[in-house]
Amino acid sequence: MNMNRLMLLGVSLAMLALPAQALDPSKSLTQYRLTQWGVDDGLGHGSVHLLTQDPAGFMWVGTLVGLARFDGVRFVNAVSADDNRADYFTRSAVFAKGADWTVMGEGGVARRIDHRWQLYSLSNGIIARSLAPRRAGGFWVGSERGVFFI
Repeated sequence: MNMNRLMLLGVSLAMLALPAQALDPSKSLTQYRLTQWGVDDGLGHGSVHLLTQDPAGFMWVGTLVGLARFDGVRFVNAVSADDNRADYFTRSAVFAKGADWTVMGEGGVARRIDHRWQLYSLSNGIIARSLAPRRAGGFWVGSERGVFFI
């Protein structure tokens, strides 16, 4: 399967995850216009594993080679695989005022401070798989050893 088809599949699956009220239920998916962005448009890799939107409206795209921010027109690489580690960004991301986090493919985490991402490995061999914000502050982390918070 070529990269364009993989990208189309990823976007299609992401569209299915949208709330039902976002689409007119009287229309079929084939009646909507589909716009595709890929490597030719500045995306680092055609295999997308994370797609989320931050409170400012930017889309964040995690691929096999890094994390990119999309403003609706162009991609800006935020962290690439050559930034200290060969992790890709895939699992989950949480964007909260002053505390943006993402889980990397190899189980580490990255935090954005002053528009730069800092990469971290978790202690005791803990491999993070997902993140969720806590009402009291900080984040819940789902891992292969259970749930904990940071």
